[in-house]
Amino acid sequence: MSLPSTAWVQLARYLDELQQWNRRMNLTALRGDAEIALFHFADSLALAPQLAPTEPLLDIGTGAGFPGLPVKLALPGLPLTLLEATAKKVSFLRHLVRVLGLRGVTVLDGRAEALGAVPGLQAAFGAVTARALGDLPKTVRLGAPFLRPGGRLLAMRGSQGPVEVREAAVAVGQAGLIAEAVIPYRLPGLRAPRHLVVLRRPRVFHVEQ
Repeated sequence: MSLPSTAWVQLARYLDELQQWNRRMNLTALRGDAEIALFHFADSLALAPQLAPTEPLLDIGTGAGFPGLPVKLALPGLPLTLLEATAKKVSFLRHLVRVLGLRGVTVLDGRAEALGAVPGLQAAFGAVTARALGDLPKTVRLGAPFLRPGGRLLAMRGSQGPVEVREAAVAVGQAGLIAEAVIPYRLPGLRAPRHLVVLRRPRVFHVEQ
């Protein structure tokens, strides 16, 4: 997708800040600019076309801001909540939101297991995403409580995404979700596709016992 002209400047600043902080603390295992641009920025931006421009998005286990912050730069009007449990990463995220001058971004310090039952967060989001939270059943278990009826859980998975969806069928049903789509996409220069798994909470749903 095409990016706003301001996004390119912000992505460059994001990369610079990430590299500076990464010298003092381990925010990402990737060190090279090209690796970060491909495996963090480009991969995150693959999510943006699936979102409405003003749809409230929660990014669980966001780490150094992926995929939520690159998506926010692509869709400036998107209300974004970043959830992260590691204090040093929370500090980086809050710093980054300030230096990039972003509005409509909330950084939450905590664990999804606890915050999913908090009024104001439970069933509050039209879209929930996670990129490196663990296997798909764990992502479903942690993400589902935040979804409003009709909302979607957008799980970013690797080359085995379709297999993971089949193997997670019980967990998906128990969470009151239905599998809506598995969307393949490719990163430049890589042969193996990645997948965006889309799970929806029906407006009227039944949770399996």
